[in-house]
Amino acid sequence: MAIVAVACLTARASADPLPAVPMALVDAPPAFDGARFTTALETYVVNAQVSVRLVPVMTDDAVCASLLVAPTQTAVWARWTATTIQLSVATAEKGCGAVETSTVDIPKDQPAFVYRVAALKVASLLRTLPAPPAPPPPAPTPLPALPGVVPPPRHVDTRTPVAVELGATGVASGSKARRTSSLVLGAWFGKTVSLGGSLLASAAQDADAPGGSGTARMFGALVGGRMTFPLGGRLAIISEVDVGVLSVGSSADRVTGAAAMSDREWTPILSFDPHLAVRVAGPLYVLVGPTLDLATHSVDISLGDTPLYHASLVRFRWDVRAQIWF
Repeated sequence: MAIVAVACLTARASADPLPAVPMALVDAPPAFDGARFTTALETYVVNAQVSVRLVPVMTDDAVCASLLVAPTQTAVWARWTATTIQLSVATAEKGCGAVETSTVDIPKDQPAFVYRVAALKVASLLRTLPAPPAPPPPAPTPLPALPGVVPPPRHVDTRTPVAVELGATGVASGSKARRTSSLVLGAWFGKTVSLGGSLLASAAQDADAPGGSGTARMFGALVGGRMTFPLGGRLAIISEVDVGVLSVGSSADRVTGAAAMSDREWTPILSFDPHLAVRVAGPLYVLVGPTLDLATHSVDISLGDTPLYHASLVRFRWDVRAQIWF
């Protein structure tokens, strides 16, 4: 094997430069090791220089058109299913309407073999490459830049990704005083590690008693951090920790016509939010999951013997939010 490897390397070094073949990995899973696949291609594809790039989800025609740009004569791309990798090859001579395909099964017990098998399949698809076109004439030598003329700097996008969320959160309970539903508005900065916060505003909770009636509303403000763990494809787990304060305002009217009474309770809280994020389309996601709130003290508001609002030291909320990235 050592003699064969040395002979191959010697032949490659002495021969003409190998033709360049671009290869696109269409929406590759996060677990796929592109560097390892590139090494396997260098080992098994001996008649071409394959350059691997990652591309988002697009049709075969769009991938082919983006790769077969002159002077490229051959292009390869791969796309994934749950258990296979589909390899496709197209040539400039036949066009994107004549595509040759081959399928690689992803072994469940030894997934590391997929890199070697896929590289061998690519070598098989590239077994007969079309003749390269004649080299273009040499480009004219550019004139030297004039003294004092500075070329414009290249633009580099350094913006931080921003996510905006809108949804609902609520506490489910058989008791009307414990049951709440609130609107949630949030903003987060950063993709994998995010910093941001949320605002909460609940619907009014009303109660009637023999001596009058009352209403209570909850408002909250939370700030914290998130860590996103991609699960591959369209799913991710978002782990969030927040600190903030909840404010419960209440008012009561007496049937006797006496002046109305009002009160406000402030409660610091610590929240833990494990959420499942599902990508719907493009930058739009849906987040669902529970929230655990730990408060410094409970809040109990009542009209005489009639409970109006109750929040315990520990309680669970359930969240549904729409998230869009900019």
